[in-house]
Amino acid sequence: MSVDSTWILPFDGPHVGVRVAVKDLLDISGTPTTAGCKAVERRARAATADAACLTAIREGVGAGTVSIVGKTNLHELAFGADGINQAYGTPRNPIDPHRIPGGSSSGSAVAVAVGQADVGIGSDTGGSIRIPAACCGIVGLKTTYGRIPVGGCWPLAPFLDTIGPIGRTLADVVLGMNLLEPGFAAETNSCASTLHRRIGRLRPTADVEPAVDAAIEALLKRFSDEGDIEVVDVELTGWDRAHSAGLTVLLGEAWRSDQHLLRGPGLSTEIAERLRLGEPIGEDELDAARSHRGRIVGELAALATQHRLDAFVTPTMPMLPPALNEPNASLTAFTRLANLAGAPALSLPAPVPSMHRRPATSNLPASLQLIGLPGDDAVLTALAGLVP
Repeated sequence: MSVDSTWILPFDGPHVGVRVAVKDLLDISGTPTTAGCKAVERRARAATADAACLTAIREGVGAGTVSIVGKTNLHELAFGADGINQAYGTPRNPIDPHRIPGGSSSGSAVAVAVGQADVGIGSDTGGSIRIPAACCGIVGLKTTYGRIPVGGCWPLAPFLDTIGPIGRTLADVVLGMNLLEPGFAAETNSCASTLHRRIGRLRPTADVEPAVDAAIEALLKRFSDEGDIEVVDVELTGWDRAHSAGLTVLLGEAWRSDQHLLRGPGLSTEIAERLRLGEPIGEDELDAARSHRGRIVGELAALATQHRLDAFVTPTMPMLPPALNEPNASLTAFTRLANLAGAPALSLPAPVPSMHRRPATSNLPASLQLIGLPGDDAVLTALAGLVP
């Protein structure tokens, strides 16, 4: 394997069985964890144990059915959605190298997209699995909060942090979940026969590029025609409040997790400035923001019951993957809600219909996001599996 900006630490082969790429936010015994940050690397020591989520993967390594192929690059401290890393290099978007790879799990997504790994393990605090999957035209699952243990994972915002899989296909994501939580595939199969086959279409206030909207509509038509799934419009009145509360939690907890890195060298100016945004957020404001979790889950559950819904749907991002030199603050406009709710969310590639393509973006995909209620991870994979 050639060393490139996809990897912070590639492992020597041969690689047998299912090849797994692990975001360098997670401890792997015998190796340092950098979190994509030179300030962390300076003081890093080799981990004495694997991250808790890697237990079944390590058993597979011992049995010769799984290989860990390396530790992947990421947005510094996992604190960014574009995947650009000045210190370790930026993984190249395999669809268009002039576009962002998405972050923060950029390396895990790129490794999967280019065939260097079968499954990528990433973390998701505000969209960090779903956004790179969307940018690279593949599939990613942000799991229910607390479902996959986060011990041995460098924290960003503990109230929001989750771990999940990235794969080229839905089947690869189910495989990845089975490596994180043995038995998940059977759970997916059992859910398939109990689905209502109804999805609630949410239309938050963020502007959506026409090409993205057309791609979502086209994929939803496939859900209807090929999966016999009904799509109904629903309104989530608490969306904007939840989005704002999620940002407050992210900034406030990131400051508490990583402010100590400001006392030494190695932290980029970008991340130092972003961390300081959380300094003024006091404990009362943080607790009030966290309290929105129960409210938004209650509203989602009420809508699901009223309309007999299996899940909700939005675009994953409101735009096609932006250019590397065009930072876009709206990348997480549709992803952050699931993190605050502690809910699972699945991103699926949505090809842009030919009549909506422009020459500059002709190869770029859009992405559809399915959001479930907490615990409904297998419902999402079963629902997506109804569409060939």
